[in-house]
Amino acid sequence: MASIPCTAVMRSSSVWWATGINDAGIYAGQCENVIIRESEAYGNVIGIEVENTNGFEIYNNRAYDNALGIFVDLLPQLEAKVSLRGKVYDNVSENNNGENFAPPGELAAQVPSGLGLFILAADQNEVYNNVIRGNKTAGIALFNLRIAFEEDEIDVGPNPEDNWIHDNQLENNGFDPDPSVRELGIPGADILWDGSGANNRFDQPGAKSFPPVLPSSRWPTPFYRLYWNVLNTLIGLLS
Repeated sequence: MASIPCTAVMRSSSVWWATGINDAGIYAGQCENVIIRESEAYGNVIGIEVENTNGFEIYNNRAYDNALGIFVDLLPQLEAKVSLRGKVYDNVSENNNGENFAPPGELAAQVPSGLGLFILAADQNEVYNNVIRGNKTAGIALFNLRIAFEEDEIDVGPNPEDNWIHDNQLENNGFDPDPSVRELGIPGADILWDGSGANNRFDQPGAKSFPPVLPSSRWPTPFYRLYWNVLNTLIGLLS
């Protein structure tokens, strides 16, 4: 079952809503077969978070005015060692440009403001048919664990792999990226990817992205592998 902070979640008619939480308003961690639906999360550091969970669906929710709208993550040093097989669809994640007011020292305090949806090290997820707009840093970000953890802390697979991002409506994202992102030399965009992880596919024609070219499901596997190897070599030279 989803682990939801009872003090944070209230119900109005058929909609659950969560606000004012200095971490995740709606949260499921180290679970299996979770469903988060028909909820509204606003004014939190993280609107909706699914952490180290095997099998989940997030759909028909609205996340807005958080620092981060929807967060799918695999974290180290926990009993559950996977985060995979999720579907995120038919949600609205918009204007998540709020202040990060998490307590200093907490992991949530590292979250940049202005993210619509963030996949951190999680695998085999499908993200589709969402409306993601007005998020100042990025609409969708896909990164590995090394952005937040030292190598000796990581006891899980650090790279996001086999994720498929497609057919989302992306509008007006990346217009004023958080300083922590700018310091890495990364511009704002509809989609940000650090190049890590095998078999990540992006079918989002016309989306502004970093890097400017993203692999799609139409690419032959040999071409994908060549591109991924070249991209990671370039990233290694620049880092």
